[in-house]
Amino acid sequence: MLLDYLKYLTLFIMVSSSVGILSLIVNFFMSVFSNPPKKFVLTDRERNFYGLLISYFFTYIIAYSI
Repeated sequence: MLLDYLKYLTLFIMVSSSVGILSLIVNFFMSVFSNPPKKFVLTDRERNFYGLLISYFFTYIIAYSI
């Protein structure tokens, strides 16, 4: 029973991190294709946050694809 809850929790975090990564990609392309192009700037906290999202995403893919 507890393992089922943990499975759903990890899936929820995976979906949330996917949405966060998707928003990062969209913001990047919006800044690149804007007229004139804007500089894409991330603060240190944002870089850490997106780095955690990306690392969790790949960890989930690797751990649950086996």
